[in-house]
Amino acid sequence: MLSKTNGFNKGITGTAVVNALAGAPEYTEIFTLSRSQKSPKHPKTKHATLDLRSSAHEMSKSLSHIPPVTHIYFCAYLADPDEAEASRINGSMLSNFLEALTKSGQTQELKRFSLTCGLKQYGVHQGQPKNPMREDDDDSLFWLEQDDHVIGFAKANFMNLATTLGLYCTVSKELEGSKLVFPGNKTNYLAFNNWTSARLHAEFCLWAGKTAEASNQRFNLVNGDTQSWPDLWPRLAARFGCREDRPEVKKAWETVRDRHGPDQTAWDGATWGFLAFLLGRNYSCIASMSKARKLGWIGYADTWDEFERTFKELEDAKMLPRVAG
Repeated sequence: MLSKTNGFNKGITGTAVVNALAGAPEYTEIFTLSRSQKSPKHPKTKHATLDLRSSAHEMSKSLSHIPPVTHIYFCAYLADPDEAEASRINGSMLSNFLEALTKSGQTQELKRFSLTCGLKQYGVHQGQPKNPMREDDDDSLFWLEQDDHVIGFAKANFMNLATTLGLYCTVSKELEGSKLVFPGNKTNYLAFNNWTSARLHAEFCLWAGKTAEASNQRFNLVNGDTQSWPDLWPRLAARFGCREDRPEVKKAWETVRDRHGPDQTAWDGATWGFLAFLLGRNYSCIASMSKARKLGWIGYADTWDEFERTFKELEDAKMLPRVAG
């Protein structure tokens, strides 16, 4: 039996974990938790309403209706433009949830509690980190935030890099000349980075959940390849038919929207600020996978393949117009 905490929206990492669990025969019952009422899409999944912003007492009452579980995957995050406030809010949600688990008796059969964080624990948002970033780095931080370096798709969730990149490429195609201009700086363009597939992250969660040596540990999880924009940017241009916030950009999007009918909320909810940060920083970010590899993790994902997979999912969901051919 397994419980999955899915946060306030159908998050990218949370959705991928649920899909992975649903496909694993050893897990017979999966509980998803969120504020909204959702209809389970798999026979093994059941949904329960839980507000992580409520008190531990209130959450314990919601959890008391669920049989004791063996695994919990906490993938919730509530964004706030003020980093200090975001830290306070999310820290409170996590601590109250942990207290609620004890109050409700959910720790009786619990074997693993997995918490998804991001590379901000290494201070990548503050400047150049030590590369490669290792789990035992002395100056690492505790930072409860999921990272937009994750490549994946979740319906009605637009806070991910693939959506924003796809929208940028789409409107660039519509503009005169169809040039896909790199909006960052030269140093960033030439820098090396890691990416994480939501699908691979979910597989890793299941692996860590049944690997004895992985208990009470923290792990980096990246695809396994090292990428740079000189390789990815031409592929983006080719995929969206381009030749390798201006005023004409919004007008171009409106033209695309009226012609192809993609969901306007994708544009409204895209993380343009994060894209500007990601493409504008002047340093590399490389995370070491040695710790997990030594324990037997062999998972791998090709970063471009994961972008391509996600773009197709966004097209199927009408978040992006379908590319001809």
